[in-house]
Amino acid sequence: MNVKYQVNLHLIKQQRLELHLSLGDMTEALGLQSADQYLRRETGEYNFKATELPVLSRVLKIPLEHLYTQNVVKIAKGD
Repeated sequence: MNVKYQVNLHLIKQQRLELHLSLGDMTEALGLQSADQYLRRETGEYNFKATELPVLSRVLKIPLEHLYTQNVVKIAKGD
């Protein structure tokens, strides 16, 4: 079995809402040009950049390692 790590988008959105942070707040924190750019990351349309994850961790008050989920992927023989 192989473990694949993914950014926990649900946790990011949930924590943003709990802290009453707007899309605009997050856009500004990450230095993006528009709230749409942030929204596309939060919904998974685009990936967060590695350099944005420490900022998310700080702004959302989530330890960096908690931003990831583990998905166990079963690899077929021969892969």
